[in-house]
Amino acid sequence: MRRKRNRDRVMAEITPFHLMQLANERGWNLSREQAMAFLNHECAQRMWQQMMQAGLDFIVCTLLSDTADPKEVPTFANATPVPRAQAL
Repeated sequence: MRRKRNRDRVMAEITPFHLMQLANERGWNLSREQAMAFLNHECAQRMWQQMMQAGLDFIVCTLLSDTADPKEVPTFANATPVPRAQAL
């Protein structure tokens, strides 16, 4: 049996409020129901994969910041790009 190790966890969450605020900053009118529908849409898994990839890339760049060239940052996941939403 593997020994348990204490680890700090980082949680990232996009809430309907965050999505509504972003839409408002862009000049869009987005209801809570529309935000919930978007966040529960089938592309949510791909969005999560891209957020994880961005986090991993940031960590690699930070750890290797003195020698890292952005072109040399390895890709850890095979995430497909999330298509841009047309009109929410």
